[in-house]
Amino acid sequence: MPQITVLLTDDEPNIRKMMRLMLQSGGFQVLEAANGDEALALAEKNAIDVLVTDVVLEGMSGSALARSMQERNPDLPILFVSGHPMDFGAERQEYRRCAFLPKPFQKSQLLEAVRGLTQPAA
Repeated sequence: MPQITVLLTDDEPNIRKMMRLMLQSGGFQVLEAANGDEALALAEKNAIDVLVTDVVLEGMSGSALARSMQERNPDLPILFVSGHPMDFGAERQEYRRCAFLPKPFQKSQLLEAVRGLTQPAA
């Protein structure tokens, strides 16, 4: 099975590192970005299989990043994470394949969410 590349975007360095280690332990290749602009630059140079992004980022929001990424790849799965309570209904309808994971979460929850988005539809 080919390795799945995750683009991880979070503006909190410690949280980003923790999530990177969790994803790597699950066998994912991880590219890290501190903000939306960095994420878009990485996406220009790399094949991305799934975007994992915090909803609240410095500058460009996670939703704006996801919209920009899906303009290039409409089938790109997106996992939104956030420590802020939110109504996820609007985002769920806007994106073809997306999920939401509230912070804090356990490693098993993160891996299950990413695997669920990257599994071929049955």
